[in-house]
Formats: sequence, C-alpha cells, structure tokens
Amino acid sequence: LLSNIGFKVKDIPFVPTSGMGMENLAKTSDKMDWYKGPNLIEAIDQFVIPPKPTDKPLRLPIQDSYSIKGTGVVPVGRVESGVLNVGDKIIIMPTGFQGEIRSIEMHHESIPKAEPGDNI
Repeated sequence: LLSNIGFKVKDIPFVPTSGMGMENLAKTSDKMDWYKGPNLIEAIDQFVIPPKPTDKPLRLPIQDSYSIKGTGVVPVGRVESGVLNVGDKIIIMPTGFQGEIRSIEMHHESIPKAEPGDNI
C-alpha cells in the first residue's frame, strides 16, 4: 500500500510494539528477541527531516478568509510549497481571481515572506 502512493518501503522502519504491554516503545523489549531493530523512540530519533519544498510552485490551501473594512479580503492558510513574498502577484484557483500580496502576517507579526509550514 505504501509503495502505491510513492513511498520507498525499504526506507520506512517497521517497529513491532505493544502499547498495552509497554513493549519496545522506549526500551528494547526482551519479549521480542526475534526483532533486532530499534525501539520506537530510537526509530523516531532516526527520522531525517526533509528539506522544505521552496523550489516548487506556491501551494497555499485557504482555510478561512475575512473581509476587513478598509483592508479587503484577508485569506488565511498554511503554505505547503513554494515561497510567498510581499508584492507577489497571485492567481487564486479554481476561480482565476488575480491579486497582489500587500502584507504577510504570522502570529500577528508582519513578515517579509512565507515558506512551507508557515501559517499565515
């Protein structure tokens, strides 16, 4: 199933655990002597954080929008890929509406650009 959606199965650690028995979670279980790999915490610690997809086209799913008097429509969402800069021209899909980024805010602070992972 994982290979059908693009994952490389050889790169995915499979860790046998028992949550109820607290087996192989934070320390290697002596009840699983057949398993020679890392426990769950060790496997999580080995994760490699992938680079942010800043070289891809901008993708910013809109979660909500507000109409603010004197400002206009303020869309809110999370940048999934690409980079958004103040002054960028954008096209909102699927409507095709065009606009320009006048400002970007994150946590009520003005920022010059937004990257993947930023909630703006």
